[in-house]
Amino acid sequence: MVTATAQATATGARLLLAHGAPEGVEQAEQAAVLLREHGVDGDELALWQDLMMFHTRKGDATGRARAHEAAAVVSARLDNGFAADGLAMGVADTALRRGRLGEAQELTSARSEDALGDPVGLRVVRSSALAVMGLTGEATALLRSCAEELEARPGVSGLLPQVYLSLSGLLAGDDPDAAESCLRRGAEVAGSIGDPMDRARCLGMLAWTIARRSVGTAGPGGVDRTAEYEALFGEAIDLLLPLRTLEALDHLATALQQRGQAAFFRLDAPAAEYWLACSEEVGRAAGLGPTLAFTLGYQGILLLSEARTDPSRYDDADARFAEAQRLFTTAGMTGDGWRLLFHRAVCALESGDRIPAERQERWAEAGRLLTEAADKADALRIATSTPGTAPVRAQEAGIASAHDKGELYRSAFELHWHRLGDSATALYWLERAKSRALLDGLAALGQDGAADGGTADGGTADGGPAVETPAAAKAVTWPDLQAVLAAEFERTGQQLVVAQYRSSPTGLLLLGLRHDWKQPKVEVIDIDLAKLRRFTANTFHRSGEVRTMSDGALREWGKFAGLVGPLASWAQPGDVVVLVPHGPLHDLPLHTLPVEGVPLLLRNPVVQVPSSSVLADLLRRGARGPASRAGGASVLADPQRNLPHAVAEGAAVSGLLGVPAVTGEPATRAALLEALETAGLVHLAGHGLITTGSGFERGVHLSDGPVRAADLVGRRIRAGTVVLSGCETGVNEQRAGDEPVGLPRALLLGGARSVLVSQWRVADSSSRDLLTAFHRKLAAGDAPALALHHAAAETFRTPGRKLEHLYHWGAFVLVGDWA
Repeated sequence: MVTATAQATATGARLLLAHGAPEGVEQAEQAAVLLREHGVDGDELALWQDLMMFHTRKGDATGRARAHEAAAVVSARLDNGFAADGLAMGVADTALRRGRLGEAQELTSARSEDALGDPVGLRVVRSSALAVMGLTGEATALLRSCAEELEARPGVSGLLPQVYLSLSGLLAGDDPDAAESCLRRGAEVAGSIGDPMDRARCLGMLAWTIARRSVGTAGPGGVDRTAEYEALFGEAIDLLLPLRTLEALDHLATALQQRGQAAFFRLDAPAAEYWLACSEEVGRAAGLGPTLAFTLGYQGILLLSEARTDPSRYDDADARFAEAQRLFTTAGMTGDGWRLLFHRAVCALESGDRIPAERQERWAEAGRLLTEAADKADALRIATSTPGTAPVRAQEAGIASAHDKGELYRSAFELHWHRLGDSATALYWLERAKSRALLDGLAALGQDGAADGGTADGGTADGGPAVETPAAAKAVTWPDLQAVLAAEFERTGQQLVVAQYRSSPTGLLLLGLRHDWKQPKVEVIDIDLAKLRRFTANTFHRSGEVRTMSDGALREWGKFAGLVGPLASWAQPGDVVVLVPHGPLHDLPLHTLPVEGVPLLLRNPVVQVPSSSVLADLLRRGARGPASRAGGASVLADPQRNLPHAVAEGAAVSGLLGVPAVTGEPATRAALLEALETAGLVHLAGHGLITTGSGFERGVHLSDGPVRAADLVGRRIRAGTVVLSGCETGVNEQRAGDEPVGLPRALLLGGARSVLVSQWRVADSSSRDLLTAFHRKLAAGDAPALALHHAAAETFRTPGRKLEHLYHWGAFVLVGDWA
C-alpha cells in the first residue's frame, strides 16, 4: 500500500514536471524519499533524472546540481552500467555548459570505452565539446559514425533525429546540401516512429538552414526559397502548438526564434521582431531560462543593427544582452559568456562613436567589457584540455579555440589605438590575439626551460571533483616588455629593436619597441595589401610545393621594402632587430628587404618570434647564451644518402665542433631524438618534409622515416640551438589566433631557445658555406643572431661565387632567442 502511494506520488510529480509546474519539484522530492524507503531504486533514479531535466529547461543550475547529486547516490546503489552511463552524460554536460570543454571530452571518451549502455549519447555530448572547441572536423566525423551505427541497427532508432540535428549544425556552413539531407532524414525517422517533437525540431532546423544559405542568392540567377522555408517553419510550429509539455514549449520557443533569425537573414526587420517577440513570450510564460536567453541575445543583435541608424536603440540592445547574460549565469551556462560581453562592448563602443557627449564614459565601459570578455575567452581556451591531455592535442585544441574570437581582439585594439591613441595598451591587445596556445605551452616549462611535469587530480565520471586547469599564460604588457628589454641591454650591452606588425583588411601597422622609448612607436605601412597578398599566395604560401626565389620574384619582392622602412630610423646598424610578423607576413623573408639600400639581415642581426610575449618568455629564461648550448654537439647528415652536399656540410660542421658526423643509415629517428634530448647544439642536414594540414605533420626525413613536429611536442629538448638544414624546414601552417605551426614551434615548446630554419628550397653549395660560417662564428663567441648576420654577409661577399642573390644568403631565419 505504501509502495503504491509512493508510485502514485511519483507519477503525479512527473506529470507536474512535464508540464512545467514548479510545485512538481517538492512533490518529486517527497516521492523520491518514499521510493528510497521501499528500495525502488530504479524508479527513484528516473525521478531524479526528470528533476534534472526540469531544472535544465528552467535554467536553474543549483536545482540541477542538487538533483544530480541525489541521482549519483542512487546510481552507486544500483551499480548498473546504464545508470552510470546516464550519470556520465550528466557530468559531461555540466562541464560543457561551464566551458570545461577538455573535461567534457575526457569524461565521455573514458566512459565510452567501457560503457554498458548506449555510447552514442556520450559521443553526441563529446561532439558538442569538440565543436565548441573549434575542432569541427573531429566532431563531424564522430557524429557521422553515430549516424552510420544507428542506421545499421535493426529497426529505427529514436536517437537518429538528435544525431542528425547535431550533425546538420556542423555541416550547415560548409556543406549545406549534406545538412539538408541529414535534417530531411531526421524528420522522416521522427515521423515514422510517431515523434512530433523531434520531427518539428528537424523541420525547424531545416527551414533555418535553407534560410541561412539563401542569404544573397535571391534575385537574378539565384533561387528564392523563402516560401519553402516559411512553409517548413509553419509545419514545425503547427506540430508543436497542440503539445503543452515543458519540452514542447521549449522546442516551440526555439522554432519561433529560428523563424525570427531567418527573417533577419533576409533583412525583414519587422518579421524578425515579430517572431522573436513570439519566442520571448513563450519563453517568459513557461520560465524557459536558457531558451529565453538565446532569444534575448538574437533580439539584441537585431537592435544593434537598427542602432546604427537610430542610436537610441543601443541601450535597448545592451539591456537584452545583459538579461541574457544573467539568465545563462543562473543556468550554469557560462562557457559562452564571452560572446554576450563582446556584444555589450560593441554597443558601448559604437554608441560612444555616435553620442559625443557620452563618448569617454561609453568607451571606458567598452574597454571594461572587452577585458572581461577576453578573460573568459582565455579561460575557455585553457579549459579545452586537462592535465591528462596529450601535448599535441592540447595545442590543437588551444589553437582551434581562437577560431571565432578575432573580432573581440580587433575591436579592443581599434578602441585603444584608433580611438584613444594609446599605443601601449593597443600593443597589449595585439598580444592577446597572438600565439596564445604557444605561450600556454611555453608556460608549462620551468624558468630553465625544463618541463614542470606536474599533474593534477582529474574529475571522474561518477561525479567527482572537476578537473583543475592552470591559469592562462599572460600576454605581455608594454611596461613588462620594456623592463625585459632594459634588463637585456644592461646584461649584454645589445640594443634590441622589436618590429611588430599588425595586419588587418584595412591596412598594415608597424609598432616599434625599444627599452629607451616611453611608448611604442606606430607607423602606417603604405603598401598595396591586396597586391602583397597575391604575391604571398603565389610565391610563399603554396602549401606542399617547393618555393624558389626566381629573378622575377626577387624584383617584385623588392617593391615591398616599405615593410621594413621605419627601421632606418628605429635601429642603428648592428642593433638586433626582432621581427614579430602578423597574418600574411608570417613566412615572408622580411629580413631580406632593404633598409637604406642594404638588406636588413646584412645591416642588422635579425631574429623572428611569433609574438612579443614569446620573446619576453625566452629572455626571462635562466640558462641562456653559451650555457644553453653546453653539453656537447651532435651532427647528422644525409640520412637518405642522396645529398652529397649534405655529407660535405656535415663533415665541415662536425670538424668545427669537434664531433663525428652521423651520416647515412645510422642517422635514424632515434638518433635525432636522442641528440635533441642530450646535446646542447644539434645540426641536421637533410630533406625537409612539407605537408598540408595542421602544421604538426611537417618535419624532416631520417633514414628510417620522418620526425614530424607532432613527434617533438611534449618531448624534453635539451638542445639550446637547433639547426635544420634542408628545404623549407621553417615553413609553417598559419592557424587561427595568429598561430604559426611547424617545426620551430615544436622545438620551442620542447625547450629549445633558438632554431635556425629555411624558408625556401635551398641551394646545397651556398647553404653549406652559410651554415659552416654560422657555426664558425658561433664557436668564436657570437650569439646565434650575430653569427647568422656575419655568416650571411660573408656569403654575400664571397669572391667569384656570385652569391649576392638573396636565394643564397637569405634562405635561413633564426626563430626564438637572439642569444
